[in-house]
Amino acid sequence: MSRGLLCVQDLTKSFFASGSWLKSRRPVPAVSGVSFSVNEGETLAIVGESGSGKTTTLRLILRLLQADSGSIQFDGDDWLSLPRKELNRKRQKLGIVFQDPATSLNPRMGVGEIIAEPLDIHRIGSSLERRRRVEELLAAVGLPGTSLRARPSEFSGGQRQRIAIARALAARPKLLVLDEPVSALDVSVRGQILNLLLDLQEASVPRPATLFVGHDLPVVRHFADEVVVMYLGRVVESGPAREVLTAPLHPYTALLRDSEPGHGVVAVPPGEPASAAALPAGCAFQSRCPRVAARCLSERPVLTPFSGKSGRLVACFHPLPIESEPADRRTFRGPSS
Repeated sequence: MSRGLLCVQDLTKSFFASGSWLKSRRPVPAVSGVSFSVNEGETLAIVGESGSGKTTTLRLILRLLQADSGSIQFDGDDWLSLPRKELNRKRQKLGIVFQDPATSLNPRMGVGEIIAEPLDIHRIGSSLERRRRVEELLAAVGLPGTSLRARPSEFSGGQRQRIAIARALAARPKLLVLDEPVSALDVSVRGQILNLLLDLQEASVPRPATLFVGHDLPVVRHFADEVVVMYLGRVVESGPAREVLTAPLHPYTALLRDSEPGHGVVAVPPGEPASAAALPAGCAFQSRCPRVAARCLSERPVLTPFSGKSGRLVACFHPLPIESEPADRRTFRGPSS
């Protein structure tokens, strides 16, 4: 049985909003008590609307932000307490693909230098071994060997993202972090990049775990094994991706699903979304929820196992009934391909 490679527990982060000059700054929660784990070889996706806290969660895991509280265990290490020098050394185990390849690749470096950069930084292999690794990765992502000296500006958006993927895999990471990896690309190439990622995952030995942050549910449904749904900084539902996104338990997850292009006419929920700066006493989704009841107005639901389905967690007093069983995940051939 696989063990947890990345274990996030009760992660919390607030930012400070400035009021009027008469008022002191007040904390605004961005991430509140977030917990989940990613097993070796598994793909877990974090989804939610803008402002849900998914990107802040990712930045906390990467230690681009300092958490207020909580813990992160990564490959046996207490990730949040690692000294900076040790952290930089162990970042070899992480491969990151950012949203926009146009801004994540150094325009002054050649493709060969870009892909070899993690190998150079962590002093992995000899010069010959590094060059062979770069050539191997270029072939794996479908780019010719003649690309070695070319600059990123000479490539299309999809080709630049292939370069970013090759760089992320160069040091054979244990965890691949994908931050909306196809949202900046044309629709015509999104499926190609997603299928490439799936193929590279299967071909890698050992297969890296993957943490995927996104909002395109058809992509997540086909790409991820597990999913975490966030709303206003909290996890409201989690479980197997195909089950959660096909037969959601939380009304917010159902709203996300029903908002997919081509799903049909979506009724606009009544009320205004709550503000992170002024959350209501009870459930944060109460103003938009069709199943709201008196208890929801005064008591905040916590994430608990759903009695009708193994592996499903939901933070709702009145979860939706379980619908039909979804099919297994396969290679991505969704509307973005």
